[in-house]
Amino acid sequence: ATHTLSCGVAFLAGINTVKEAMDDAAMSNFISELMLQEIAPAIPYDKITIMLAEDFSNKVLERFRNPFIQHQLISITLNYTQKMKARAIPLLVNYYEKFNLVPENFATCFAAYLLFMKSTKVEGHQYFGTANGNEYLINDEKAQFYFNLWKKNDVASLVNIVLQDIDLWDTDLTKIPGFEQEVTERLTMMIADGL
Repeated sequence: ATHTLSCGVAFLAGINTVKEAMDDAAMSNFISELMLQEIAPAIPYDKITIMLAEDFSNKVLERFRNPFIQHQLISITLNYTQKMKARAIPLLVNYYEKFNLVPENFATCFAAYLLFMKSTKVEGHQYFGTANGNEYLINDEKAQFYFNLWKKNDVASLVNIVLQDIDLWDTDLTKIPGFEQEVTERLTMMIADGL
């Protein structure tokens, strides 16, 4: 879930690998907070204790810093939507049910996911986005879906449509109070100011 959630933020910020993300002080702090303060507490503890989750999280963060692993962020975005649905959305729902709060870094990651899925060019059946002056392939089965949404909607409408799409997430994410507003605000800022 940490890879899935943070890859869009780091990639759109101009970082290419997980190791580079962990070498960047701001990004490393963001990823650590996401994992330890938002993901670990959202794991259902009838299966694992918070202490085990935190220990595992710290080991994963060490692995992310391994200088011998050059895990490309663009590779992590392969099937981005499906990974978000399977790995991240259940944690979002659990977090809200436990704490009655919107996890802020998670909202940032979801906004980055939406921005990553914005196509700026189509060639045949391939969709491309642009970040930091470079094109990238959106290698996701929902690329055309997002291309059409971005073409026809403003940010607030797009966020609303995506969040309430039960086919995408198996749940209506607009039912999480405050999540839609947080994602809309972050996405608007990303478009205006970059990451």
